[in-house]
Amino acid sequence: MIKKWNEKVGDNDIVLHLGDFAFKGRAREIRNRLNGTIILIRGNHDYNLTEGEGFIIVDGSLTIGNKILSHRPLEIIPEGFINIFGHIHHNKAYSGECVCVEQTNYEPIEFK
Repeated sequence: MIKKWNEKVGDNDIVLHLGDFAFKGRAREIRNRLNGTIILIRGNHDYNLTEGEGFIIVDGSLTIGNKILSHRPLEIIPEGFINIFGHIHHNKAYSGECVCVEQTNYEPIEFK
């Protein structure tokens, strides 16, 4: 995953990560090997991460235009908006768009 990340993400790129960055205290070790600036929408496995570990951390959701980025899928999506989320892995039974690694070939995708 690190190799795929660095093949797509340059040093000056901004990455919007939708949570659950790493397990078992490995976040700093992994983060130090990745290109780009990471805006991390905190997931349920990220509760102990801090901005001092190389992230810009957002708790809750982040809205860009008509897209609401969140870790978990939103139960209510305002009309005219699209929810883009991670967390669910293989389950596509939610409204919005799941972009967890299992859905993106374990590599970053471009945000348009």
